Formats: sequence, structure tokens, C-alpha cells
Amino acid sequence: MDGKMTVCATARRCLMLFVLLGLVISLKAQINYPHLINGAHLALSKDNYKEAINELNKAIALKPDNFEPYYLRGYAKYCLEDFSGALRDFDKTLSINPLYIKAFLHHGFCNMQIKNYGEALKDFENGLKIDPFDTDLFIARAALFLQIGQYEKAIADYDFALGFKPELSPATRSNMALAYVNRGIAKAHLKHYDEALADLDKALRYDFLNAEIPFRKGMVQLERGADSAALADFSKALHLDPKHPLYLYYHATALLQTGDTLNAMNEYEDVNRLDPRNALTYFRRGVIYSVQNAFGKALEMYDLVTTINPDNIYGYFNRSLVYCEQKRWSKAETDLSKVLQLNPLFVGAWINRAIVRQEKGDLQGSRMDRQKAMATIEARHGAGKDLENLYRRYADSVYFDKITAFNADFVNGETRNSHLQYAEGDITPFPNMILAVVSYEEHSGYSGSRMYLDKSLSLLNSSNELPVKLVFKIENPYSPSSLHIDEAILNNVGNAMLRQLLRGIIEQHNGNFSKAEDCYKQISDHSELNGYTVLNRSALLFAMESERVDELRNPTLLLSSFDNTKDSVSINYSDITRLLTDQLSANSHQAFLWYNLGNTYLQTKAYHHAIDAYSEAVAQRSDFAEAYYNRALTLLFIGETELARFDLSRAGELGISEAYAVLKRFGKH
Repeated sequence: MDGKMTVCATARRCLMLFVLLGLVISLKAQINYPHLINGAHLALSKDNYKEAINELNKAIALKPDNFEPYYLRGYAKYCLEDFSGALRDFDKTLSINPLYIKAFLHHGFCNMQIKNYGEALKDFENGLKIDPFDTDLFIARAALFLQIGQYEKAIADYDFALGFKPELSPATRSNMALAYVNRGIAKAHLKHYDEALADLDKALRYDFLNAEIPFRKGMVQLERGADSAALADFSKALHLDPKHPLYLYYHATALLQTGDTLNAMNEYEDVNRLDPRNALTYFRRGVIYSVQNAFGKALEMYDLVTTINPDNIYGYFNRSLVYCEQKRWSKAETDLSKVLQLNPLFVGAWINRAIVRQEKGDLQGSRMDRQKAMATIEARHGAGKDLENLYRRYADSVYFDKITAFNADFVNGETRNSHLQYAEGDITPFPNMILAVVSYEEHSGYSGSRMYLDKSLSLLNSSNELPVKLVFKIENPYSPSSLHIDEAILNNVGNAMLRQLLRGIIEQHNGNFSKAEDCYKQISDHSELNGYTVLNRSALLFAMESERVDELRNPTLLLSSFDNTKDSVSINYSDITRLLTDQLSANSHQAFLWYNLGNTYLQTKAYHHAIDAYSEAVAQRSDFAEAYYNRALTLLFIGETELARFDLSRAGELGISEAYAVLKRFGKH
């Protein structure tokens, strides 16, 4: 009995020890957890994100059911540009606390960074369902609308957020300034210049030492043609930040446009001292030296342009013109051959090389180049035209003075706004062509917007059992319309490649760029659907790159500590050009790929290339109204009004009503 009592007593003591040990461990965890969270906050405040993540990992191990460490770790990952990891942590935060508005806000910021705009909009709107008056969410959604070009909606959200007039703490004053700046940018995009400038003036009241604000004012003034006012604003920006290359570049540009060439050149030199790899500024200097007949210095500048950017055909082309002025025919021929290697459809380069070879005494080579130029012109304009007259027109369009002036505008980046034909009204080229899905009703009646089919697409439509049809149509970025297709329908598609294509189309339609790109990448290069994939990828990458370029000129300023203006995807127009030309080298009869290639060249101001690509598009498809219209605008842009008239007439005949408005304005002799 005593033995049993001893055993029981021992057991009780052991049990008590275990209980006490559990209490000690629990108490230690209770003590350690807030210490870890506080340590993470301290690390975050010092921008030591990796240390914060280490602390938060320990906190999560101690209390895996608390949402706060997941949220804070998501923030740290976002700052390290690990957007996928941040999304996972914010997802976990919301699974534990589905009402935590900050997680919706920052989940949306992550989706914005990886170009999943449709998902970002859902995030902000889900947060607003919980709190319909959360100004941070309105400001975030406004920034999203600004980024995707829905300027009226952005302004409406900024109006709501700015209407609250919160207590003016230093942080709030800064946020108010940024909100006014962004609303001003949106208004400037809509050409409401006076209202834009008024907003920027309000921003200055809240943050008068921020050099970005007078710089934005200068950009608005430059766009509206008020060069002297722009110069004054750029001067204010430089007073606050004297060594900012972008401010200095535009100050020099404003000097040039007000006639002060000497000081403009001095400042362009300063830009290149601050940014030795800025090819655009070297190009600008080369153009000015060329006009001044300082050919040696011009060649130095063009040498730098072609070294920094070996795919810039205008560097080679303008350098060839300088060599022609110096009668250095072999050098000129080498540069023109490089231009034609990069773009064999550049008529002006064929014409100039024919002249150069004639000067060298290579009569056979000159004759062959002239024949190639004539053949390209005939392919562009059709048989039966007065080719000799057209040839003379093309030759006139590449005279030295005209090309250098044209390229000065190209480098400036403000070309469209400085030309008469774009100064009044909303005259813009049509966007890219994509493969889209439409309902049977839309397909049967061709209602809403213009749609195209070809034999292969008609065959694909007839061979699948989907309740939708595939068509070629002009891209409508971030369209709110229904797609009439869901995941259940997709799962019934037997062809895996077609299923991925359709899923990519859905994501692209919803504005989720990264998700769409992932879908398209899973389609084999050898698939019969690859041409459609290339078409949609070109439009997708074009949208992403256009947005990146626009951010460089007018960066969207998010009103949050989560602001990050770095682009997580590295793309440029040469990648898009390569994607399209590779596909066209395998099959040159795809009109819609030629059209998207033309739009890509137009975006980079390679106008002759754009004309050539549009010409190939209409050669392959004579009813391609948008290609005629875009080619007409490009011809108008370089001063070829007479050639543009035919294209505008043809576009109007094919159903583009805007063509008649353009004809009325610019079609007179």
C-alpha cells in the first residue's frame, strides 16, 4: 500500500512538473511573442526587411493562428520585391481575419506590381465592401485607374478622398499633396490643362519643397505649348534638386523650344555628365550638331547612340547622312546596310543607299537598291500607281534637313503634341489587334465593334463546342463586358493548348497581365495556336511596356508607405518587335501581326517602319480598315497629306467613321 502511495505521489509530482513546465513554456512564449513583433516593427522602421522576416518567422512558429505576423511579413516581402511571397502572406492574413482592410489594400498593391490589374481592382473593391468610406482604398483605386488609363474614374476617386479634409498631420499633408499631383496628372491626360495646373498648385501648398511638383507643372505647360511657362517651372524644380537628370533634360528642351540653343546644348552636356548612358540626350545633341553643320561632333554623338543602343536604326541612319555630307560614301553605305539589316522594309534607306552606291560607282548595286525600293513602294501602294512619282516623294521625305528635324521631335518625346494634326480633337491610332472571345449573338450580328475572321479561325470555331466564338478584334483594354465563359466551360475543353489560350484570353480581358502571360507561355511554339498566342502576347507586352514608359514620364504616386515605382517586369519594344518578326518570318501572310508590328514601330516613332508594316497588313487583307486608318495618321504625321487622303477615304469606306472627321480637317489642299 505504501509502495502504491509512493508511486502515486511520484506520478503526481511528475504531473505537476509537466504542468509547471508547460506553464513556463507558455509564459515564455507569451513573453517572446510581443518581443518578436516589436523587434519586427523596429527592423521594418529601419528598412531592415530580412531581419524583420527572421523575427516574424519565429513569431509565426509561436502563434501560427495570429494574422499580424503574416501581414507584417507580407509587407517586408513586398519591400524586397517578392510580390508572390507577399501575396501568399496577405492571403494567409485574410484567411485568419477576412475583415482586415489593410490586407486587402496591400494585396491590391502587390497585384498592381505584377500587372494583375483586374485582381487588384477586386482587392480594393472587396475592402470597400467592408468600409465604404476608407480613403486609403479610394486613393489606391484611383492610382490603379490612373495606371490603366481610366482617368475619369481616377478623378472621381480622388475627388472623394480629397473631400474628407482630414487633420493636417505632416504625413497627411504629404498624402494630400500626392493626391492633388495624381489628380492633376489624370486631368492633364484628359487635356484639362487649367484644372491640372490648379491641382498642382494646391499640391505645392502642402509640400512646397517637393521638386516633383513644379516639374509636373512644367510637363503640363510643355504639353499645352506654353514653353516659357514650362521653362520657369523646370527652373523651380532644378532649384530644389539641381542634379536631377530628367529635370535638367526637360529644362534644356524648353530652352531649345524657346530659341536658346546654346544654353540648351550646355545643359544637354550636363545631362550626359550626370547620366553617361542616356542615349536619347546624345541623340538630341547629334541632331543639333548636324543642323549646325558641326559634323565631327555630330558623329561623336551618333557613335555613342549606336554603342549604347545598337538596335536604334535612327542612330545609324542619321550618321549615314552625316557621312554623305562629308562624302564618305563607304561609311554611309555601311550604316545604311545596318539600317536595312534591322528593317529591310525601310524605303528611305534603300533610296539613300542607291544614291550612295551610285556615288561610289557601283551602278549595278545602285540599280538593285532602286529596284528594291520601287518593289517595296509598289507592294505598299498597289500595282498601277505612278511609281516614279511616289519614288520621288519618298526620296524627298528623307532629305537631310527633314529627317534631322523629324528625329529631333522623335527624341523629344513630345512629338504628337507639337504637330498641328494632333493639336485639336482626339485623333489617335487604333490600338492593337487581339484574338478575343465573343458570344454567339455578338458573333452573328458583328455588333458593338468591328470583328474579323480568317479561314483558320473559322475552322477552329467550327471544330469546338464552346458557347462562344473566337474573332480578331481591336483591343479594348480592361473592358468591363462579360466574356460568357467560365472555368466550368474551360474544363470541358479537350485540347489542352486551346484551354490555355482561352484562359489567357480571359485573364488578358480582365486586365491580369501576369496571369495571362503565364498562360500563353505554356502554349508550345510548335502548336498550331502559336500565331494566335504571339498576337495576344504582342498586345499584352505592348500594354505593359507602354505603361512602363508612361510611368517614367508620369509616375503614378501611390499614397502609401507601400509605394514602389520599380517595374518588376523588364520589357522593351525591341522584344515585342522580335517576337512579331520571328513569327512573320515563318508565316508572312498574317495581316494582324503586321498591324501590331506597325503599332509597335509607331510607338517608338519609327514612322517609316510603321508605314511599311501597315502596308503589309493591307496587302494581306484589303478590308483591314484600322490598318488603312493608322497608316493614314502616320503619313499625316510626317507631312504626306496627299498619300494619307487615299487611306482615309478607304478607311471611311470600310466603316471607320473617324476617318471622315480627319479628312475634313486635314484633307484639303
